[in-house]
Amino acid sequence: MVYEVDEGDAAWGLNDAISDDHREVATLFKDLSRREGFKLCLSSRELPVFEDAFAGFLRVRVHDYTKDDIAQYASNRLSLPGLENSEKKYFVNQITIKST
Repeated sequence: MVYEVDEGDAAWGLNDAISDDHREVATLFKDLSRREGFKLCLSSRELPVFEDAFAGFLRVRVHDYTKDDIAQYASNRLSLPGLENSEKKYFVNQITIKST
């Protein structure tokens, strides 16, 4: 899939053309999962189209387990001259939120 329109991350869940493509991908993987002896392990953003398509499937939300590690890593790595502690906390929080 190639998307020529750059509408930012918000477009991934809102753009009809992108959602239609995602529906096609979900359908392909659901069809494959029904084949005998075929196992899949998928990873995706938690977009509504995927949430709906795979609602009955087992899932692990890895980011629920790694959120604290991401925050600690970002905090340890974020050192800019003149960056106030409150600003650093804000950026670490934003990075952690965006990673989930």
